[in-house]
Amino acid sequence: MCRLCGFAGHRREMSEAEKEERRLRSLKLRMATMSAKLAELEATQRAQEARKRITSDLMNSGIMSYKFWEVPSHYYDLSLEERAVLLQAHKSQLCKSILFENTACSHNNVDDATDSKYYCVVVQYQAKINTTMLKAHIHALREPSDRLSKNSFNLQLAQEDKSLELSGYGHNAICPFGLIERNVPIIVCD
Repeated sequence: MCRLCGFAGHRREMSEAEKEERRLRSLKLRMATMSAKLAELEATQRAQEARKRITSDLMNSGIMSYKFWEVPSHYYDLSLEERAVLLQAHKSQLCKSILFENTACSHNNVDDATDSKYYCVVVQYQAKINTTMLKAHIHALREPSDRLSKNSFNLQLAQEDKSLELSGYGHNAICPFGLIERNVPIIVCD
């Protein structure tokens, strides 16, 4: 109730501190909205850059028939059967690409498939990667007289930041085409 006239409907004057708090809340809300929009724009830009790299790599490899699929954000929450239906494929056609680090490698080069620090491995979703067989395959790439010791291979999943640096793709998004580091050996498991 107003002390001057007794009317209960007057709005109370905000103090300077309350006005400042209100301005700060409004500013924080606008900043959060702008930050979300910026993150969305950056993700779109990364996707466009990746698409350009992939397209260029495919064309340079002589692959002229391909199709990009944009999947919903909950794609990895779907079962393999649901993913296959979404992509109009058979479950056995779904593959994933994984970047491995050879932690036993004494250098950081990727130019020699028989002695690389990193490998991009493509495997069917339904299959498990047998790192023992993978190491044996890499080991056997050299002539017997020139083979490295079996102790020269210890394949582990590459750290996420290193994977992003070498591939240009984030978690669950690695593609064997359009890798930033073009010399990373690619192994397709059968």
